[in-house]
Order: sequence, then structure tokens, then C-alpha cells
Amino acid sequence: MASIRKYQVFISRSSKDSPWAKRLAKGLAERGVQVWLDESSPEPGSSSRRDIEKALRDSDTIVALIDEENVKSPYLFFELGIAVAMGKKIVPVVLGNVDLSGLPFDVKQVQDMKKTPPEKIADQLTAEAREQGEKR
Repeated sequence: MASIRKYQVFISRSSKDSPWAKRLAKGLAERGVQVWLDESSPEPGSSSRRDIEKALRDSDTIVALIDEENVKSPYLFFELGIAVAMGKKIVPVVLGNVDLSGLPFDVKQVQDMKKTPPEKIADQLTAEAREQGEKR
């Protein structure tokens, strides 16, 4: 019998957003959703970039926490670029007053969630995970 892979969420964040990201990751995990947060990975001896690429490939949804610190970060653009190229669902969460004009076009077209509590986003993503699971 083949096992069904769990719905997975990749959380992209700046170091400043770590507490918020941890609350979201905890909320998702409590609801049975598998989460990838860079603090919980990379394995010893592995390449951080390869770990990120694999996690992005394995994820169904990318939650990008966007703040004034990382809105111009090459790391954010690297992760978003891969997500766009792979056709992943991207959920931008804007934390603060941030100029989004420099973000990739595909990301700017997505309805962003501003200052939404992590628990509310966890509820929304969990509902989507259930829908995805039912379709598989």
C-alpha cells in the first residue's frame, strides 16, 4: 500500500520574523500539517541551498513572511523565484508597512494577508490541506 504524502508548507522568513514564523509552524503542526522552517532542517553535512530547494520542491504552499528587512533580500527572491518556477501556491504575509513594488510580478498578483495572526493563517492553510487531501 502506497503512503500518501502529507500536505507541506514551506515558511520563508527573515530572522526578525522568527517568533511569528514559529507560532505559525506550531499552529500548522498542531493541525496535522507538515511544515518546513529552516531552523528545523538542514542535516549535518548537507548544503543549505540544496535543502531549501528540496523543501520547496516537496512543499505544496510557500508562505512568504515579508517585512522591511527581507523585502529586498536575495534569499527571499531565490525562494520566491523557485516557487514561481515550480508553480507553487504562494501566500505572502506582509508584516508591517512594506513597499511591495520590487517583488516578482507573480507574487504581487496574489492577495496578500496583512498582519493576519499566525493562528488564522494556520486555520486557512489547514482547510486547504484537507481539500488537497480529498482530491488525492
